[in-house]
Amino acid sequence: MKRILLLVFSLTNLVAAAQLQLRISGEYGIGLQKDFIQNVDADGKRSIQRGSYGNGLLLNLSAGKTCSNNVSFLVDLSYLSSVNYQQNGKSADGRIEYVTISQGNYFSVTPNLLIKAQGDGVKPYARFGPMIALAKVTEDRSYTDHPPGSDLFVFAGGVSVGGMAA
Repeated sequence: MKRILLLVFSLTNLVAAAQLQLRISGEYGIGLQKDFIQNVDADGKRSIQRGSYGNGLLLNLSAGKTCSNNVSFLVDLSYLSSVNYQQNGKSADGRIEYVTISQGNYFSVTPNLLIKAQGDGVKPYARFGPMIALAKVTEDRSYTDHPPGSDLFVFAGGVSVGGMAA
């Protein structure tokens, strides 16, 4: 325990002396907008479930450098791993039953420029920069009857580009 406290104290002094900023945080996101997560059987029947791939564990890492009293540069990394959604289905003839488990993952990189105003009392600031995000949804379908086995479906491949301002 003493070694851990010494390491944290040393890193804190090192970060303060170099005017570097480092922040690590973890959160649990609750999706405000529920959408339909669907599973389509071979005969076209749907097993509809409401949910959000925004529900889940969110990990953040932010690192930056203070360039002057008024200007800092920061890079934020975020990773979201959503909760798993389970759906049951059957083939058109009813002989093959399966279970589908789907999950969403999201990763973003946001370089930011932070500009602060100096003065007494309230110190306003502006933080802005581009955001680059990658998202993917995986579905793992396991067959409970014959033929035994599983299929893995991955829905990914796009890159989202946007902006962030505070």
